Parts: sequence; structure tokens; C-alpha cells
Amino acid sequence: MLCISGDLGVGKSFTWHSTLERLRKTHSISLARYSYVSLFGVSTLESVKTAIFENMEFLPPEGQTPLNALIKTGSAIATRSKKVLAVAGALVGFGEAVTRSQPLFFSAIRNQIVCIDDIERRHGVSIKEIFGLVSFLREQRGCKVVLLLNETRLREDAIAAQHFDSYFEKVIDSKLVFSPTPQEAAAIALETDDAIAKLVAEHCVRLQIANIRIIQKIERLVRSAAAALEAFEPAILRQAAHSLTMFAWCRFDVRANPPPLDFITQGPLSRHARRGSGTAPEKDPQEPRWSQILRSYGWGEVDRFDFELSRLIEVGVPDEQRIRQAATERVAHNKRLSRIGSFDDCLRLLYDSFDDNEEEVCSSLQDGFIRRFDVLSRRHLTDAVWLLRQLGHPSRADELVQFADQQGSTEFWTQEDPFGRPEEDETIAAIVERKRSAAAPPFVFEDALLEGERDNDPRRIAQLAASDDEKFVALFKARRGETLRNILRSSLNYRSHIGATGAMKEIVSRTERALNTIASESRLNEIRVRLRGVQRPAETTPDNQLDGSPATE
Repeated sequence: MLCISGDLGVGKSFTWHSTLERLRKTHSISLARYSYVSLFGVSTLESVKTAIFENMEFLPPEGQTPLNALIKTGSAIATRSKKVLAVAGALVGFGEAVTRSQPLFFSAIRNQIVCIDDIERRHGVSIKEIFGLVSFLREQRGCKVVLLLNETRLREDAIAAQHFDSYFEKVIDSKLVFSPTPQEAAAIALETDDAIAKLVAEHCVRLQIANIRIIQKIERLVRSAAAALEAFEPAILRQAAHSLTMFAWCRFDVRANPPPLDFITQGPLSRHARRGSGTAPEKDPQEPRWSQILRSYGWGEVDRFDFELSRLIEVGVPDEQRIRQAATERVAHNKRLSRIGSFDDCLRLLYDSFDDNEEEVCSSLQDGFIRRFDVLSRRHLTDAVWLLRQLGHPSRADELVQFADQQGSTEFWTQEDPFGRPEEDETIAAIVERKRSAAAPPFVFEDALLEGERDNDPRRIAQLAASDDEKFVALFKARRGETLRNILRSSLNYRSHIGATGAMKEIVSRTERALNTIASESRLNEIRVRLRGVQRPAETTPDNQLDGSPATE
């Protein structure tokens, strides 16, 4: 009896199946039959026994010898018989007979390997019953039994923990705690050894990711992005893998307590500025740890390329056109950086010593910003102005703002922040509003609703959020066919938008209120609205009468 314990996602099942398959191919297994059973959702011991029989398979690989031919024939017969039993169990008159015959089926389980997985996720079967079955299989049927479980989660149930401790010594011969290092987890999770797999392994190890499921998710995401980046130099794919690994780790590896999106999209200066203005949450005790992780990983300023990659994690399917466009912008930006240098170069005197050199720090920041203005964003301007004001140099801060006002392009001032980060400096915010007002096209409600989710324009999003519910109702009722589908899709897509702002959430609320108004007009319209996944007011679950209906939008 072998018990393998490990946290969720570390690869217990994956490693067990891989090892068994490798041994099967090398003829290294003495027993000829094998059953794998997951207890996830299983409610009775009889169901476990039936599943062990139904999942029985033959281990030796197929060959040309008479013995292997016999084994192959036996395996085919067993497979067909299990299908016949499944069908017969559903037929009137046969179901009861099949139920009475289940002990006879279980009697065929002898001298084989049995793997029982997900014990902590069982439903209705006690640990005492499972250990009793395991003991019977080992002592009376000559079976070798392997248990796969998450002991930490199992112990959340006090009774289960008590029974586990009581019967463990009597039943279990060996216990293995499966806790792979990040290097081992990457080797297990990544089955190929190509350039993309090496990139994923490198970045996962740097973030100390040991969850095999998450590593495999990251690999799929990077390969998906790579298909859109085939025409670009390898450095762009490397940057994509770097960003996707960070975003995916923060999104999926909850148990590792990763930093939230708001933390990884804000630099330290921006965080200090927001806290000073009272627009940022209180400092989390984990922030020193998160900051160290970001420094070790080489995490820097995020841009539109990073935003498009973060959308890929949420949506699952790459928007190749948008990713390529953002990658093109990143390539041009990288070329400018190689000639001029980055904003961090302006801050070296700030970060690299504790000297009493305030004047030198301010001069370096101001002069460096002006020299590198072509590669800097409005976010950099905000950080530089905040620091100068904090150090008691408001005139220098005003000079930088005036310089940017005169030299900055329309795009510099009007382009929205991809992650929806607010502008903290009132002077800069006023210039942004003035520039955007001058450059903004007329607001057309329907066009803004169709295009707002795609172009993420905060001005139009704010205007949509402030529009009356009646406008939404009138538009929805006036449009039909594909136009209506596109409008509703765009309006409701903000529900899954990464880092959705208050204005985006308000658009969703207004859309849902409008649809509920339409739903109240007739039973037909109510069905139409519920089929789109919109709940009644104050509902917490979809309409029971339409349970299971697809949400088409």
C-alpha cells in the first residue's frame, strides 16, 4: 500500500500516470491489470467498487506473441462488456438486475494495481470505508493499491482527519509527500524541449511556480501568443513569455498569494503618489515580499503590449491583430530605448545611494526626462512631477509639465492608460481633459457602445456610464439581428474585463437594467433576456425554469 500526498496541482496524478505508462512500455510491471478511480463526487462505496471494475484495463503493451494476443483479446472483451453493462443498466427491467450483479463484477478485481485518487474530494464515502476497501483489496484480493490525496485539504474535515490517523498505520505501508521543486515541476509539466518550453520553464522557475497545472496553462498561453508573433524577432516572444508568466501566476496561483493586478501594474513611485492622494488601498503586509519578487523577476513598466497579453489570459483566445499591433509598438519603443535609455536611468541617483544629494537627484530627473521625452509616457511624467513636488521643488515640476504640454504629441496626451490607472496630478489631469476635448470626435451613443469595449477609451466609457437607462432600452429595442448581438456582446463583455473600472461596471449595470425592463414586457422577452445570462433583479442564480440554457452573449 502506497499513499502519495501533495497539494492541489503539484502533479500527483500526472506523475503517477506518466510513470505507469513508462513502466508499461518497458515491460517493468509484474501485474497485468490496472484500475484508476477518482472519488470526486462519488457518494457510495458500491459506486467505488463498480468504478474499479468499469475502469479496469490491461497493462502489458500489445505485441505479436500468443500471450500478448490473448491479453489484447481479453482487453477488448472487457471493454465491450463494460459498455454493454452501462447500456443495460439504463434499460427498463435490466437496471435492477445489473445492480444486483455488481458484487459479481467486483469479484473480478484480483491481483492487479488499483489507484484511488481525489480522496479528499469524495462525497458521502467515509475515510473508514475507503481504508476498509483498501485493506480488503490488499489482503483478500492480492492487489497493490495506491492512494493519491491532498492531506492538507483532507484534514479540514475533523472526522476524516481522525479516521485517517486511526487507520493509517494499519493499512498504509509507505507514504510519499509529493512536493516537487519548481525545476522538477517544470520538467514534469513540459513534455517538449523546444524553445517555447525552455522559455516557459525559465520564467516559471524564476517565479518559483511548482504547480504543474499552472505551468501547463502558461505554456498554452505562450504558444497561443507565439502564433501571433511569428513574424517578430525572438526578443518579442521572450518579452511575451515574461509578461504572460507573471500575469498568469497572479491570476491562477491563488495559494501562492501572488500580488494583485493593481500592484504589478503600478511602479513604486506611482504607489506612493496614490497613497499620498488617498486613492490607493492601505499598504498590504505582503508588499515587501511582492516587491522583492518583482525585482528578482525583472518586472518593469507595463504598456499596451502587456495589456493585450493580460487580455489573452482572461479571454483565452488571442486577438492576433491587436497583439501584433501592440508588438509593433513595442519593437519601435525598444529601438528608441536602445538609443536614448529608459526612465529608470533618470532615477539611478535616487535608488543607488543614501547620499545627501537632493539637488543632484532633482537635476538628473528633470534633465533626464527632457532628454528621453520621446520614449516616455504620461505615467512617467506623473511620477517625475510627484517626486519633484514631494522634494519641495514645485517650480521644477511645473516646468516639466509645461515642457510636456508644449512638446507632447496628441497621442501622448489623449491615449488612455491600457490598465485604466487614474491620473493623480490635478495639473496633468486638466491638460489631459483639455487635449482630449479638442481631439475627441462627436459622441454617438450606438457607436460608443459598439466600439468602447474594443478601444477602451475612458472618455467614451465615462459618457456611456452616464447615459440614461432609457437610451439603452430604446437602442436595444430598435436593433435586430447581428447588430443587436454585437451591441449586447460589447455591452456585457465588461463583466469579464480585466481590471474593470467603476464606469465599465456601471455600463454592465445599465445594460442589465435595460434588459430587465424589456424582459418585463412579455414572457417571450423574458426568455430572450434570460437566455443571454442576465438575471432578474436581486437574483443570485440564473432563472430556474431555464436552468442549463446557454448564455449566448
